[in-house]
Order: sequence, then structure tokens, then C-alpha cells
Amino acid sequence: MKHLLHTTLFAFSLIVISSCSSDDPEPDKIIGTWIMDNATYFDAPSGYSLSNGEVENLYGENEYKIRFFDDLTYERDIAGNGGSFEDEGTWVQEGDDLTLTYDKGTTGLLLEFTVEGEITDKNLDITSSTSVRTFSDEILNDPETFDTITTQSSIDDIIETYSEVINLKVTLSFDKE
Repeated sequence: MKHLLHTTLFAFSLIVISSCSSDDPEPDKIIGTWIMDNATYFDAPSGYSLSNGEVENLYGENEYKIRFFDDLTYERDIAGNGGSFEDEGTWVQEGDDLTLTYDKGTTGLLLEFTVEGEITDKNLDITSSTSVRTFSDEILNDPETFDTITTQSSIDDIIETYSEVINLKVTLSFDKE
């Protein structure tokens, strides 16, 4: 009987110790609110070097904020002088690939990203491919092209005549709120 009592107490002790020693999984570092600090365009085609480089915003926004929730949903708010954009949906990260699946809100925002480096408690860098309408270096460096700007109509004419859509990549750098 004494042996049975010792065996039972020993077994119970092992159960208590093993349940106490298991660590809870660390929360995913992407969970939380991220505010874009800057964006960097790169890999522009030859002749479009002025399209490469760091910019403070993508869409003329004052603030680009994205919130990732642990239920694998997200909300994104982009606010600026030209209005605001919002979208929400679900997200999944598989390795370095981060995909947002849009459920409702503004369409046309970037949805597929590659995580650059490690997500830390403070920083998130993600890269995506995008298309932008811009001018070639040749056009931008030709002062006569822009000498005729006197009205909105003349601006529209120059954009229609001289701008082109190019494909390049952009890295968005976020700070955690």
C-alpha cells in the first residue's frame, strides 16, 4: 500500500512538473499595428533611374497603417490629402511570403509581399512588385517638355504624351506602433 502511494505521488508530481515546464508559444512578431516609415523603389528599367530611391509615401498619403491580428485577419488604413483608402481581409505568412487576401475596402492596393530579413519587435520590411506611371530620365531632363505647363489641361497632355507605365519593386519599411 505504501509503495502504491509513493508511485501515485511520483506520477502526479511528474504530471504537475511537465505541465508547468511547458513554455507557451511566443506570439507571432507580425501581430500588432505597423506604421510605414518609408518606401524604397528599385529595379526600375534602364532609362528610369530617377524612379529608383527612397520616398516618404506611395500614394501621397500622410499615414500608411496596417494591423495584423492573431486570428489571421488584417486592416489597412492609408490616409492623406487625396482621401483615404481602407481594406481588410485575411493574411497568411508562409516562409518569407506574406499574402493579404482582400475581403472588402479599396481595391488596387499591394497584396503580395516578401518579408525582407527578420521581423523584429520594432521593424518590418516587406517587398512587392508594382507598376507606376512615370517619365523616363530623358523626358525629365528635357526642360522644354515642361515649359508648356500653364493649365491642368497642359499637365494632362504631358502625362498622356510622355509618361509610361513601368514595373519595378518597392520595399515598405514599417515601425511597430
